[in-house]
Amino acid sequence: MIPWAKVHPMGSLRTNGHAANGEGWEQPPFLRRVRVRNFKSIEYCDVELQPLTIILGKNGAGKSNFLAAIEFLRDIFKLGVRGVFEGRFHTWESIFPRHLPIADSAPIMIEIEADIPSNEEGDVLDSGRVSTELHQLSGRFGLWFRIQDEIPIIEREHFTVVSNEHPLAEYQVRNGMLDEQNFSFPSQAWLPEKSVLDALRRPDFPLLGLLKAPICRRFASRLQAMTFYNFMPAAIRSLYAPTHGLLLDKSGVNAASVLREMQRNAPERFDRLLECLRLVVPEIGEIASIEVGGYETTRFAMKDGKHADSASFDAASMSDGTLRALGCLAAVLQQPRPGFEPSLVAIEEPETSLHPEGVRALFDALDEATQHTQVLLTAHNADLLSSRDISSSQVLMVARRGGKSLIAPLDASTREILSRELYSLSELQRLDQLDLDEADVERQANLASREAI
Repeated sequence: MIPWAKVHPMGSLRTNGHAANGEGWEQPPFLRRVRVRNFKSIEYCDVELQPLTIILGKNGAGKSNFLAAIEFLRDIFKLGVRGVFEGRFHTWESIFPRHLPIADSAPIMIEIEADIPSNEEGDVLDSGRVSTELHQLSGRFGLWFRIQDEIPIIEREHFTVVSNEHPLAEYQVRNGMLDEQNFSFPSQAWLPEKSVLDALRRPDFPLLGLLKAPICRRFASRLQAMTFYNFMPAAIRSLYAPTHGLLLDKSGVNAASVLREMQRNAPERFDRLLECLRLVVPEIGEIASIEVGGYETTRFAMKDGKHADSASFDAASMSDGTLRALGCLAAVLQQPRPGFEPSLVAIEEPETSLHPEGVRALFDALDEATQHTQVLLTAHNADLLSSRDISSSQVLMVARRGGKSLIAPLDASTREILSRELYSLSELQRLDQLDLDEADVERQANLASREAI
């Protein structure tokens, strides 16, 4: 059994999925829980996520590092360990925590609990067919990384399929070797070929992405379908060579291509994007992707409140806030393939450069998007918290202490104040009265010390 099942069962923590307003949530959240050890400024964290979660903290607290850890896990499935270090993080030291003096003194660990998408016909396991209508299937997955002979490798890996808190199937990989005695999937036919297993002696890709089991494939595909955004208005303004427009780039640079494909293949989503954007910036009449000298950009038709005429402006002439809002809405409404959307959309500080009224309208649109995807936001501005629909359970606080980032729910006194409606979240944030739940910080510290690495 995996270590946390003995110490702190993740499967026992379930949330009744609802959007922030308590209505309209049709699916459970994809990521239910995330645990990280020794990643950048995070020495250890163990937190639960909601359909919409706001990660709140001051500049430099470590909010982005939490998102980076989840993104790192996704990239491992896409690029392998060496590909990630060569193409994204460049060096082991760039992600290793600064509070540890020697880079190979302890491994980096990332573990998650996430829902496994349902197979309409049910999933076959040892005991026969398990109806996904009656059993909530989730997966517990974890990876440990080390440097070996100056090469980053996956040192350990585990995966367990859980139904109603009961393990149904699992495997473990240690030091590049599959523990075949603990491989409890229903058939050896689900194992990859021996040549693939032999390659795990110097592991680069997770075994989970190689297994033939439909459950494993769906779980891995959902991990790869997570998206992460830090919108750069300068990138969205720039003229850009047209792309296929299937997936929005992290900076938003290909927004015009994504909008073009959305209008062509999912017109109802394009119309909803425009409707929401008008709530954020009421002066906008229409938007369209246009080609300029072989490049592509977005053109905005702006209404004049006093006249029926409108003036058109390209993205190069639009404000930072308008372009960020456009990126956020495109991120949560995009459909890379018909019937598919990102399993999770994480956005860095969507409130930046927006008027408070625009922030509230944008937050409502992001909240609505939780009907089809999970949304994860970072913020340091009280304006994002001004909606009365935000629950204290949707907020995770991040604070820097002793050079380390601590992540925990809001403290008990804050939750009491909010429940009695004495102050709002935004008012408490402006007063600098939001803090970590010290009991949960202690729980995480105890859990970290009890777990063997």
